[in-house]
Amino acid sequence: MDDVARVESGTRRLGRFIQTTKLPYAHEFLDAIDLSAADRTVLSRAIDELYRPTALHAEQALFDFEGSHSPAEVQALSDLGNRLVESHSQFLATGAWSHVLKRVDEAPPALRLEGLGDAITDYLRFATDIGRRALDADFASELDPSEGTHAQLAATAQWQRLRPLLRTIEAHLGERREGFLGWARSVEPGRAEFLVPLADLERR
Repeated sequence: MDDVARVESGTRRLGRFIQTTKLPYAHEFLDAIDLSAADRTVLSRAIDELYRPTALHAEQALFDFEGSHSPAEVQALSDLGNRLVESHSQFLATGAWSHVLKRVDEAPPALRLEGLGDAITDYLRFATDIGRRALDADFASELDPSEGTHAQLAATAQWQRLRPLLRTIEAHLGERREGFLGWARSVEPGRAEFLVPLADLERR
């Protein structure tokens, strides 16, 4: 993928995210997303500059930003988008991993995640709770889905919480990782292509 495509992807991911930050209950979901102080500062500035009341005007604002700022500034925005907001593949992987993690007790004895039960349970509880709250918030707000939803914010929070858990799982498994991934794909064959090492998934 060339640099232009990479920048487009990152900036547009962030643009979609920015459109959700002014939703009626957005703060409840933004508080669940861990950001460094530096990233929070960049995001705050991006919201001030790029947020518009409609998706159409937001797209134009993003286009204008890319044409009026330096390549370094555009790249910084793209990098934040890639770090923060899940791609479509990462969104599908988040759902697939939730299904797999609910069944980890069924893994072969050699692939069991001993000692990680509490971390997995905490993640699944978080993912279920924030997803349910997002649907309730969207219903209460009577939102136009094309203008952004609380469910989008919840998906980003789930992805951000899943990544460190997958990193911990991979470290725990060591050389058994590929065997575990093979088992995971057998559990979720319809989304097997998204059940890959985290480093590969983060590049998608």
